[in-house]
Amino acid sequence: MNNQTEIEAQPRSRRSAIGGFLMLTGVAAGGVVLNRAVIQPKREARQRLEAERKVAEEARQEALRQARKTVDGHLSKSDKTTAGHIEIRVGDIERFFNKAKRGVPAFSKEMLGWGSKWKLIKDKAIFWREEETHKEFVEEQFAEHVFTSKELEMTIRKAVEDFVARDGQSVNNQFLTLVRGDVPIELLDSDLDPDRFQEETRKSIEQNFESSASKAYGDVGAGAVSFVGISIASAIAAQVLVRVGTSIATKMGLSAGIIGAGAAASPWTLGATLIAAVLIDLVLGWAINYFTDPEGDLTQTIQFELTKLERLIIEGSPETDTEDTVTGIRQELQAIADLQSQSRREAMDSILDPDIT
Repeated sequence: MNNQTEIEAQPRSRRSAIGGFLMLTGVAAGGVVLNRAVIQPKREARQRLEAERKVAEEARQEALRQARKTVDGHLSKSDKTTAGHIEIRVGDIERFFNKAKRGVPAFSKEMLGWGSKWKLIKDKAIFWREEETHKEFVEEQFAEHVFTSKELEMTIRKAVEDFVARDGQSVNNQFLTLVRGDVPIELLDSDLDPDRFQEETRKSIEQNFESSASKAYGDVGAGAVSFVGISIASAIAAQVLVRVGTSIATKMGLSAGIIGAGAAASPWTLGATLIAAVLIDLVLGWAINYFTDPEGDLTQTIQFELTKLERLIIEGSPETDTEDTVTGIRQELQAIADLQSQSRREAMDSILDPDIT
């Protein structure tokens, strides 16, 4: 009985083993099918996605490099345009002095006339009190025939204001228009809005300039409505006038008393007042000398000195002159131009990836 049971159990055991093997084989086959049909495609999809992302990022970096290169080219063009504007504003001052020199012959005639001589004699003759009728006459005639300190102030001030405001705005608008046309908008604005890019970047440039100008020139009207607003341009112009006028007055040996008197003027007029005072001081001395030397050419002397003063105002003192150096209008405008250029570059760096290599 037991032997028969064992004999019958052996086929069943064999059948169970075979069944188990077939089950394992089926599971393995199912796993292979599952891997091929589901898992492997997902893995391959992830790999393709990663590869596509890598390609897209490399393309983006290349696009950014090209954009930066394009922007750098437009920044250089803007700097060259600004350099041309400096020459235009310097030309404004040169034309002012050319006109002033044409009035010198009439002024010299008055200086050597009997009216001038009589006022000088009368001032010297009244020794018990100080008279300045001759000096007042010189000032009046100089203002009538050559220029007034107010006219000089307005010329320099307008040149600086126009450079900061009108020229600065023109260059910024031209720069942004070029960038907008040559750089893909998807790199410039997340909403793909060219107008928004141009407006927001213009504001960024203005804010950058306002910040850097405040450091260089003091309060220039932070928070003003517009970068090209008169408050900012005028504040910078006033500081330039004070710098140039005071340094010229010091260099030319203007007396401390006259400088002190000029300091009582407003910041707008101080620089021009000091420069005019230098000229009046010089002319008084020349007039007295030419009274005793009628053959001398007072007109030529004054025109020559006006030319020297013009070059000093525009160009400043030579690099070799290390004593009482004067920074001229050209250098002042270039310093402003550097701030403008830096403001444009910083605005674009905030948009394009600054880590581009």
